[in-house]
Amino acid sequence: MNLVSPVKGKEPESEISICDFEIDEKTNTVITYPAGHKPLKSQYDSKKKRTQIVMAISACSSCEHRSECPIERKRNDPFTGCIT
Repeated sequence: MNLVSPVKGKEPESEISICDFEIDEKTNTVITYPAGHKPLKSQYDSKKKRTQIVMAISACSSCEHRSECPIERKRNDPFTGCIT
């Protein structure tokens, strides 16, 4: 019998999943994020079957879920991301 103990160190942070977002099932767009923020833009692309999201810099910069969130900021652009 081999015993395997838990790995030492910090437990990994849980990532935010699509289940954490409030989605409008009719339009496939994001209504709110897990922290309650509303996107500046949320648009569903039926050809690519994904929703593009644009969030305000002020909402994402100070969000408690920032380190777990799939939405990213590139250069000086707003925070953007896609969900499928």
